[in-house]
Amino acid sequence: MRVQITFRIMEVLTDKHLLAHPHSSLELPAVRALSLSPILFAQVPASLDIPVMRLTSIIGAKPNRPAAIVRAKTILTTSFVSFLKHRFQPGSSPTPEDNPSVRVAQKQLNEWTEMTSALVGVIPPVGLFPLMDLWRLAVLDSRLASTTAAASLQKKIAEYVEKSTHSGSISDVPKPVLLTTLRLTANTFALMLRCGAQRRVWRSTSPRCDMQG
Repeated sequence: MRVQITFRIMEVLTDKHLLAHPHSSLELPAVRALSLSPILFAQVPASLDIPVMRLTSIIGAKPNRPAAIVRAKTILTTSFVSFLKHRFQPGSSPTPEDNPSVRVAQKQLNEWTEMTSALVGVIPPVGLFPLMDLWRLAVLDSRLASTTAAASLQKKIAEYVEKSTHSGSISDVPKPVLLTTLRLTANTFALMLRCGAQRRVWRSTSPRCDMQG
């Protein structure tokens, strides 16, 4: 809702020309030729089973696993990874467009969000980067980006990074964690920009762009 309100405010300001700048009237072909497309990290791993295996090994090493974690592991290794394999072909660089041939039910979205929350609650932050890498791809599909799963991951990692750098430096945070966090954030932000552009063109209230904020 907060994101939607922000977009609306930006639309009103732009429509009223309050954001116009004198430099916008200058002829700057080199500057205008620069791409305004957001940077995407859409590379699909050769095998999506590798990050899944890393996660399941971490889960398996934990004694006395609660039922929620057992269920989360089942969802991760079945419906979630199955969707990703059908939606994103190995070795490709997909664009952030929905693929209607790969259907997603609301029940699945709810299950994948619950799965992510459960895993975030038990896996140490340094071990979450395989899950973040899976969601890095998942958020390229706006149907999955509209859930709160990616946000819960980013919040957990942000808290970890802040805690780790409070008395040390950013170099104390493992590089895979930092890189994967940045890639996930960039892809999430790219969808927010695309949804904002759609609203300006269509004035659409389509639920496909209802980002959770």
